[in-house]
Amino acid sequence: MGEVFVEADGVRLDCNSFKAVSARRCRLIESIGEETARGAVFGERTLVLELTRTLTGAADEYAFSFDSALTLTAVNGETRRIYTGCLVEEISETHSAGKVTQSVRLRALGLIEDGERV
Repeated sequence: MGEVFVEADGVRLDCNSFKAVSARRCRLIESIGEETARGAVFGERTLVLELTRTLTGAADEYAFSFDSALTLTAVNGETRRIYTGCLVEEISETHSAGKVTQSVRLRALGLIEDGERV
């Protein structure tokens, strides 16, 4: 297995952790007088990304912005997932023992996995 890394708009990030959650809402259709649901309606799929990294304070360190969408690429060996239209939802920073740890939550509008749009 190869190395694992994350890129934001082509800039490689040193991340402590990366998590991607894909979810789809489901609403059950019920009928009056029936004990069980008659069917289900599926809604939009959501893609939420969370990453944590230790900030170094370097002048060229990547800075996340609430103002524009970005592309995030997660690479794990031979697998490459490209999350497109990523919008920053939350940025938090924790200061401890002289280190600053930044956590960023983003919502992706699209996913391309190994060259195929999902």
